[in-house]
Amino acid sequence: MKKLLISVLALSCVAGMATAAPMFDIAPGVGTLEILEGGSAWLDIVGTSPTRPQGFQGLELYSVLEGPFQITSVMIDQPGAGTGFEGNSTGAYIDFTDPKAAIVQVTTASGFIPAGSIVAKIQVKAVGPVGSMGSFTTDGTQFWGAASNFADGEAAVQDTLQLAITPEPMTAMLLLAAVPFLRRRSA
Repeated sequence: MKKLLISVLALSCVAGMATAAPMFDIAPGVGTLEILEGGSAWLDIVGTSPTRPQGFQGLELYSVLEGPFQITSVMIDQPGAGTGFEGNSTGAYIDFTDPKAAIVQVTTASGFIPAGSIVAKIQVKAVGPVGSMGSFTTDGTQFWGAASNFADGEAAVQDTLQLAITPEPMTAMLLLAAVPFLRRRSA
């Protein structure tokens, strides 16, 4: 009984450490982000860590996009970016020549970016038909051979956001307006 109790306690400590580790979070934190056909949306990448309240000194973001979507813009330290690195970086390296993936590497000029800050903003455009699904993840292991991490330590938890292409509102309204005019033909 004593061994069982010790085992349960050890497992709960390990599980608690895993959830308290530094991690990436993609906002908006919805189950599936709906993007209008031909439209785009900004994804905020947030760096969080209950064990590191002082924050982070930099990051290596290896993001990957699946499905009929493309990365069209990445903002890190540009004026007006609204990220923790804005005005406090040594210069960012950004590469999204492949519209399905982006690499971002940046460090602070001094100090830390507070935990809970937006560390990057990535714009995603829907390029497929209505009803298509896809995903965006900070875990670039399969594509880049590396998961996203912070300059001063590994991010133990990565995040994935599901994406869906929805019809533009006017198309949906036109389709609904046509319903009364449909007639069933008799043979």
